[in-house]
Amino acid sequence: MVISTTLTIFVILGFLATLGAIFFAWHRLNKKPMEAQDWKRNRAETLWKDAVDLQSKGSFAKALEKWQQSAFMESDSFHPRPGFLGQVHNELGYCYYRVGQFKESEEHFQKALALFRKTSFWATFDTAFTLNNYALLCMETGRHDQALVMIRRSMKIFSSGLGEKSPQIVHVLNNLARSYMQVGAYASALEILQRALDITAQSLLPHYPESLLAKELLAETHQQLGSIHEAEQLFLEVVSTKEALHGPEHSGVLPALHALARFYLAQGLVDQSLALHERILTIIRTRFHPEHHFVAEFLNEFACMKIKIHAPDEASRMVDEAMDIFIKADKSTHASMLINIYLKLWLQWHHSDDPWEMTLLQQAMILLQIPGNAELGSVVFHLAALFFDRRKAPASAIFFGKQAIHNLLNHKRTVGHGHTLPDWLIRPSEQPVWQDLGSMLRRADRILEAQALGISFPRGRPIISSLHEKIADYLKGGWQPTERERHWEEAWKTWEHHVAVVFHPKVETETAAPEKGIQPGDKKAAPKAPPPPKPGEIMKNKELMTPLWEELDRLFATWTD
Repeated sequence: MVISTTLTIFVILGFLATLGAIFFAWHRLNKKPMEAQDWKRNRAETLWKDAVDLQSKGSFAKALEKWQQSAFMESDSFHPRPGFLGQVHNELGYCYYRVGQFKESEEHFQKALALFRKTSFWATFDTAFTLNNYALLCMETGRHDQALVMIRRSMKIFSSGLGEKSPQIVHVLNNLARSYMQVGAYASALEILQRALDITAQSLLPHYPESLLAKELLAETHQQLGSIHEAEQLFLEVVSTKEALHGPEHSGVLPALHALARFYLAQGLVDQSLALHERILTIIRTRFHPEHHFVAEFLNEFACMKIKIHAPDEASRMVDEAMDIFIKADKSTHASMLINIYLKLWLQWHHSDDPWEMTLLQQAMILLQIPGNAELGSVVFHLAALFFDRRKAPASAIFFGKQAIHNLLNHKRTVGHGHTLPDWLIRPSEQPVWQDLGSMLRRADRILEAQALGISFPRGRPIISSLHEKIADYLKGGWQPTERERHWEEAWKTWEHHVAVVFHPKVETETAAPEKGIQPGDKKAAPKAPPPPKPGEIMKNKELMTPLWEELDRLFATWTD
């Protein structure tokens, strides 16, 4: 009996030893060398530092590449750190937000929050920073209620851990104030900003970025509330601080000069605003190459100012110079080029009957097909509706007006690729698109559609973001397209598909070459879609563009009623 028990024990122990040996061998075979793991973690942290440096200099596109590489290296390590990965995804979300790719930005913010939940049951400061950045995206895309919830949660986390007057709270308060300002609640924003400045006076230096931002926001708030003298003093104080910090000709002074120039223009002080615009243009030409795309982008804005002060000839010369720069610049400045063409169209509409306007309109239609330009569709189609209305083509004018409404609602309801419609851009007419379209519908005796539009967009009442989906659903049911409009819509979608195939050919299935240092068998990055054509290709590459022009010509021929 004793021998039998002993044998049983030895058999069990032998079996366990065998299992242990098998597991140990399997573990050794599948475990990557520790040196490689250390190298990948070190590499991820080095890329992090590079990205932070690039981001601090405003090079968000380059920083984005470094953040992506850092996330890849950390994810490919044997034991990825959720906290570190969460921080990288937060920075990726912020970089995508800064370069206008809102869909990607939201995806990374959500990944960051999910990773932080894995690291701690309680909300951490990392969660608070991510919520604060995510709130900026929500504000930019019209989701103010969601932004407020995130900001308040972020503030609660900081306050509970650091106190009500910690410097980190200033960043959150600034975002909270911006959220209130975007919905016109300037009295609430004023109270919040005064609290932020009280904290900065006790714990932050006057030139600290968040201190200056609080003053800029307070200046804008005073301006909106009619306290013009207080606003001007704050704008001047920010300019003076930045000049002392960077020097009067440094690019770091440009945002403050720009805010002051816009303030003076809003007050009707044209000479002061003009002088500041000229100073800004001189700094940009000096700090960057004379044919740098930044120069062209500011010329667009300067041209808008010239239009507003009734100097169309000077505006025309500026947009022509800007277009020459865009074509030469080796950058994908498609949104700025589309704005440039829009300004040329606007000048044609208001100051000329030159038939060249149809060529400009076709160029604009092609540029609208590039991701990132979607928001500009509302103003371009609105202007197209005015063109066709003047050309005595009422059905086409109404079709383009409906497209403008569709683009406006679609952008407001979704997180799209870019916020490319600057607030300084001059609008197609003095009326919003729904009022111009309503007038066109009434003249064409399409009274039911005009009434449906009037119900959806009451005169004198701004569009409320929470009603966008309801408005769009109502228009689908009470605003049916005509047979001709359905035909045009199908032809337009077919042409858009053709352009998409030309601009974005199918990606090859072969994976890209691995990054230097990545071992064979490691995960490889997915192949990237080719970028859209560059400005010079769109304007000058006949082989690429001629088929698109020809098909668009045939479409335009049908839009003459």
